[in-house]
Amino acid sequence: MTRLLLVLLLMTSAAYGQSLSYADADTPSEAVGMMNTTIVTSRKMLSECTSRFPTHQEEMYKNLRRWEETEHAVILKTGYFWGQMAKRNRKLVEFNDYVEALVVRNLDNVANAPAREGASVAATYCRQHFADLASGVWRIRTPRAYKYLDEAPASTDTRAMMPNKPFHLTAGLAPCGRSVRRR
Repeated sequence: MTRLLLVLLLMTSAAYGQSLSYADADTPSEAVGMMNTTIVTSRKMLSECTSRFPTHQEEMYKNLRRWEETEHAVILKTGYFWGQMAKRNRKLVEFNDYVEALVVRNLDNVANAPAREGASVAATYCRQHFADLASGVWRIRTPRAYKYLDEAPASTDTRAMMPNKPFHLTAGLAPCGRSVRRR
């Protein structure tokens, strides 16, 4: 039944005009926007998924950390270039809030599917999100986005942000996914 609900979820996505192929970046700006969306989505998914499914939090953290470590340079470049783009277009600042709201709405829709297994499907959805990141499959699904970001110059600003320090999107999150205050 869980697999059926996943298939139905995918079919519903296709019915709303989404193809089963993945959109890829055609410009460097699109690559930055796509990766920024991935970063924002992953942070919000981690918060939401670990609070909803605490028994899977260790797995989700581990997979997100693996992706962060693998894509460290791309994540730093994205942060820098997204910041530059947002300085030129202030509406981009609002975009992150919009993405976070979509994550919550999507998880609610999956969890509240009209079947008893909705929560199970949502847990699988959460776990798969982080497993996909860790596997590197997004480099295969969106090669141009990664190519643009890999080839983007590492500005002195990106190196100054975190020179030789480990970087984790999960920094500042408690194990249950809630923010913690730093002193």
